[in-house]
Amino acid sequence: MKRLFVVAVAVSALLLPTLTFAQGVRTVYRPEVHGTIIVVPEASVTPATKAADVAKVEKSKPTPAAVIARHEALANAYRNLTRVNYSAIAHCERAVAKARAELRRNF
Repeated sequence: MKRLFVVAVAVSALLLPTLTFAQGVRTVYRPEVHGTIIVVPEASVTPATKAADVAKVEKSKPTPAAVIARHEALANAYRNLTRVNYSAIAHCERAVAKARAELRRNF
């Protein structure tokens, strides 16, 4: 029974930091407490507000140059596959043509 308890304590001591880091919890080592302490995040910064900030950034429209770079690389990757995905290549070519037309209009 003693061995089981010691093994359980050792396993929990080894797994606790791993599990907290995997969940994205910030921990701080405090030597006077002999261990790591979980840091409580600020009330204004929660996972929901972080997700909302990321969503705001992702909704911004990419520039025509970024669209051309992304879709040309994707089209070349699709062409090099063993089983060619022609609909994906057509989509990429349409996106590149549309972005090039927009570049010509703007410049």
